[in-house]
Amino acid sequence: MKKKWLIWGCLVVIAVAVFIWSDYIQRNKVVFTARVEGVYEGSLMVTTTDETGFDRASVSLADSARILNAAGTKVALFDIKAGDSVEITFNGYVLESYPVQIRADKIRIMAK
Repeated sequence: MKKKWLIWGCLVVIAVAVFIWSDYIQRNKVVFTARVEGVYEGSLMVTTTDETGFDRASVSLADSARILNAAGTKVALFDIKAGDSVEITFNGYVLESYPVQIRADKIRIMAK
């Protein structure tokens, strides 16, 4: 019986830890707008239009990344064109190079 309670207690602790971690990740998302310089296989090169602390970024896509048009409909990476304005959401982690490298969780194409 004690073993059963110990297992349930561990599961509750794990569930609470996962909930707290996912909430932490959601609150620490960084969102900025940028103009697309180029579209490559699996990535974008952008120039930021917000005060972000960097002026250019190489943006790759996280495994679960969503790409949306201005209406909120899911689209593919090749629907983004050089010159488009985009809103990029990422986890805040930046590889310190020039240009910086980030992994986007969401890219939204702004109205043209």
